[in-house]
Amino acid sequence: MRKIRIPDINKEITIPGLEEVLQRHPRFLSISKPSTLSQATDIFVDAIAAFKSGELSSDELSTFGDHLFAFATNYQNSDFFQATLAAAELVFYIRYHPSKITSFLDTINDFYMQNKGDAVKEK
Repeated sequence: MRKIRIPDINKEITIPGLEEVLQRHPRFLSISKPSTLSQATDIFVDAIAAFKSGELSSDELSTFGDHLFAFATNYQNSDFFQATLAAAELVFYIRYHPSKITSFLDTINDFYMQNKGDAVKEK
């Protein structure tokens, strides 16, 4: 488990850590070290598809988003950067600002829709 401290509202969120999620979903092991933006995009598209089908929870998608966001900081002007940031922050907004969830989900879904064809073609 991973704890996220939110000092502005003096709260703490506990979500599954990356290793815990990977144990439950071993097909995502390649998420731990993407080497290219294309590979990271494919991994994230697959994770979003798993979230949309109910295989991954919102907390698990957030865990993946947070992990991939570290890689995305190398591509700050990309849709990948925006989508991983939105996924990483989803845990907070679901719990404390649910009226704003739609914009985060739209960002994630837009990224998925723009990239799902490429991920399918390359596999």
